Amino acid sequence: MRQAVPAFGFLVHETQKLGRMYDPEVAALVEKRIKTQHRDPLLRGGSCYLSLFKAGTKTGEAHFCPADQGWGPALREASPMAIAILIVTNIWSLVRTTALILIELVLSLVDCVRGIIGGQNLLKELMFIPTRVGITILTRELCTMGVKVDITRGLPIIYINLLGYDEQSHRRGPQSAFAHWVLKGIDSAIAKIWKAAHGSERRHYDVWIFSDHGQEQTVAYEEVNGRSLGDALSEALSNLPSAPKIKSTTIPKKSASKELDCSAVSGWTKAASRRNPRKRAIERLLP
Repeated sequence: MRQAVPAFGFLVHETQKLGRMYDPEVAALVEKRIKTQHRDPLLRGGSCYLSLFKAGTKTGEAHFCPADQGWGPALREASPMAIAILIVTNIWSLVRTTALILIELVLSLVDCVRGIIGGQNLLKELMFIPTRVGITILTRELCTMGVKVDITRGLPIIYINLLGYDEQSHRRGPQSAFAHWVLKGIDSAIAKIWKAAHGSERRHYDVWIFSDHGQEQTVAYEEVNGRSLGDALSEALSNLPSAPKIKSTTIPKKSASKELDCSAVSGWTKAASRRNPRKRAIERLLP
């Protein structure tokens, strides 16, 4: 199966700048490329929540999706009547969400202090608090409520991305209690969606649960070797030999029409001579 996401961060050829998939412009650019290759998107006629791509959903059906005008329109563009109906029909869920946010805020402050004592970066720990509360609780609960509404509407396909565990495990490791704590909330959200799907009178739904990638507890390169991988690569690449100079030759007039082809071969030769020493240097460095 071909991958739709090139990487979380990568060099954008059009701009020659580093792009990240949560940037609206980058996500929209990648989705535009995919549309030229695939004409039958997976979510045609449906909705999605916390997805990188719209994947065929109509305007207004992609919620918290960076490829669809960023993260905010799902809430900013909702009409007062729609918000009022959402509040009335989900009043208990909203009360529960508020309580969970307060609990998570207290826990995140406690974990922040523990992280700082354990040697974590102070600024990064403080910046992670709103991310943790927002993604782990707020967006998860809002998206779960939205999925239940779409089930009531009878949409043919609905996609939701519950990424709380991924965020937590990147911060403390996949085996940490810090990351496992959020799995209880994810299980609860899945249970609500499953119950709503199997109780639907509009359509028969199948609930598919899948993970697009896993994580492995590892030891950092820096802890083993005493320096970062970037520093090691920089040192290895700094001693590369320069590309050999290629003597220019006089091209006869009768061969003038082939001058472009000769230049292309010469340029390729220079590129090849640069790549091989770099490859050998990296192979010598890494085990």
